[in-house]
Amino acid sequence: METAVTSQEAFDLTLIAFGSGTGGIYVKPEVAKNLRDLIYANFQSEINNWESQKLFVLECSRAIGRLAAQKAISRGSIAIIWSDAESALKDVSNRYGGGVPGNWCRIGA
Repeated sequence: METAVTSQEAFDLTLIAFGSGTGGIYVKPEVAKNLRDLIYANFQSEINNWESQKLFVLECSRAIGRLAAQKAISRGSIAIIWSDAESALKDVSNRYGGGVPGNWCRIGA
């Protein structure tokens, strides 16, 4: 039997998925801080939907990581900076943020 996941634990799992998507490219610490500042509030309001939507949320996070890595590589960089991740977050958020299946990727509270 699974125990309930807190919004903090759910957000931590999405950061792990984001890192998985990067393929091992170094991520600057500012990226995690800014992701937390922009979308953590969504996790607090959406946590009641975690069990039914966790695969979608984690795959979105992995996609954001992959896209951020591609953006860094296209700049010729070996590190993901905030502008790479922010652009990737906006792209995925515009595609999947809000409505169905939830507001997890929505930018802002």
